Amino acid sequence: MNLLRIDKQIVDERIEIPAGETGIMNLVTFDTGSPCKIEIKLNRGSLFNMAFADLGNWEGTLQVDVDLAEEGAEFVFHCASVSSVNEKKRVEVNVTHNAPRTKSLVSSYGIAADNSQIRFEGCSHIVKGAVGSSTRQEAKAILFDPLSQGFCSPVLKIDENDIEASHAASVGKVNEDHLFYLRSRGLTLEEARRLIVLGYLKPITAYFFDESIKERIVESVEKVV
Repeated sequence: MNLLRIDKQIVDERIEIPAGETGIMNLVTFDTGSPCKIEIKLNRGSLFNMAFADLGNWEGTLQVDVDLAEEGAEFVFHCASVSSVNEKKRVEVNVTHNAPRTKSLVSSYGIAADNSQIRFEGCSHIVKGAVGSSTRQEAKAILFDPLSQGFCSPVLKIDENDIEASHAASVGKVNEDHLFYLRSRGLTLEEARRLIVLGYLKPITAYFFDESIKERIVESVEKVV
């Protein structure tokens, strides 16, 4: 199952992956988007890879709720998001490990510029009895001006001992040392910032299956700054 949703095609959905099967869902905003909730249920031994390249102009929350319902189910989520011009964006991913030996990875990276706000939130819950399960949450936001805001709040709720769980989060401004190095090589400030943005957001294309969409994402990223 390969699903592609672009701009206004990103709406409320409920998805179930049968036992032993693999699903891929690519979300991308080039122009606009809207708040929505996507619910996913994974059965025994199934895998679901989800990627969100958020480069459009909109406000609100994308919420993803995942039920790892049976043993061996695995969920992977990657996000690259840009918030600009007073926008307020929020990406919330909640994963519940309801069975043994389930796995999840939630990775979100974002940029906030021009007095905007970006939030990465969510909870990974390993319930009692989900032995041998593992979860990882990571989020990072870069602020391009003093008026922009970033919030990273990964939450782990663990009710079982025999598991692996970790998280990491950071919010900060563009690395001045990186800017200095690039400018010392002859780049203008604008060129240096564009190069940093490209290196920060371009990796999301690795999780997209449509080559033409990958090219459009790179083109859009190059126009961010």
